[in-house]
Amino acid sequence: MGKRENDKFLESYNLLERTLCERFLSEACGVSEYINRLGALPDGAPRDEVLSALVRYRGIRNRLSHEPTALRRSDEVTLRDVHWLRRFRRTVSALADPLSRYLRGERRKRWARTLVRILIYTLTVALAAAVVIIINI
Repeated sequence: MGKRENDKFLESYNLLERTLCERFLSEACGVSEYINRLGALPDGAPRDEVLSALVRYRGIRNRLSHEPTALRRSDEVTLRDVHWLRRFRRTVSALADPLSRYLRGERRKRWARTLVRILIYTLTVALAAAVVIIINI
């Protein structure tokens, strides 16, 4: 592996970075922000695998971008790394990544709690109305 793989890696990393920025629509975005958000989630196997891979790839990207001779090195990046980044970018775009799945689950839980509150309120009002009717009979 060599400079071509390193260039492909950087290209794939930058595309993932842009995808994450578009996905989360925030000023603090990209791989670093995704890592921070993912790190704040409860522990879990899919989360841990993605988190460790992204931390590793961010380190590689930083070395390739900031060390003058890093792009010419051949031992840092493999095509497998490039393919992982591309696959993960598709996963993020499909909202099937660990953070998206977690957020979707949290929204469902909030919605379910809201429905329970509405149901309890409705039943309380109906019961109170029934009591008033019975008392007035």
